[in-house]
Amino acid sequence: MQPYLQVSLNVRGRTCVVVGGGPEAEERVVRLIEAQARVVVVAEALTEPLARWASQGRIEHRARGFEGTDLEGAFLVLVVGRDAAWQDRIFEQAQARGVLVYAQDRPESSHLAMPALVRRGLLRMAISTDEASPALAGQLRGQLERLFDEPFVRYILWLDELRTQLKDSEPDPERRAERLRAAVEGFSIHGLIHYPEAYRNRSTST
Repeated sequence: MQPYLQVSLNVRGRTCVVVGGGPEAEERVVRLIEAQARVVVVAEALTEPLARWASQGRIEHRARGFEGTDLEGAFLVLVVGRDAAWQDRIFEQAQARGVLVYAQDRPESSHLAMPALVRRGLLRMAISTDEASPALAGQLRGQLERLFDEPFVRYILWLDELRTQLKDSEPDPERRAERLRAAVEGFSIHGLIHYPEAYRNRSTST
C-alpha cells in the first residue's frame, strides 16, 4: 500500500500531457479541462469525445506515439495504459525533467494518485483507498453520485448564490459567517453499509 498526502493540485493554465487516447483517458481529460489546464493528448487514435474536443480546440492532439519532447514545458503527465515498461520509461524521462507523473495502476511509477471523483453539481468529492481497492473506490463513487440527487445539486447551488450575495450585502465578516453556518446547520446524511457475501463469509471463518 502506497501512502499519499491528500492535496488538490492547481493546474490552471499549465500544460498537462495525457498519453493515451482511449476511454480511460476521457475522464482524466475532463478533469483537466474543468481545472482549466492546457491539455495535450498524445495518441495515434482518439475516442469520439476526445476527437470532438480536439476539433473544438479544447485540447491539443498530437497524433503519434509519445516522444520525450512532449514533456517540454509540461507540468504534469498522465500515462493512461497498463504497459509497465512503457510507463517506467516515461516516468524516468519526466522525473529527469522535473515533471509530475501519474501512471495508471503503477504507484511505483507515479508521483501522485488520481482518486475516484464524485461530481454532482458544484460538489467535488475525492475517494481514495490508498490503492487498496480501486474497485471499491469506483463503487463508492457511483453510489454517492446517486445519493447526492437533484435536490442536493440545487441546495449547493443556493449555498453558492447565498455566499456571493452576502459578500456584496453583508460587510460584517462575523455576521456573514454566522449566516453561512446557519445555512448548513441541520444538514445530515443517514445510511447503512452492506458488506458483500465474500467478505462476510471470510469474517465468520476467521
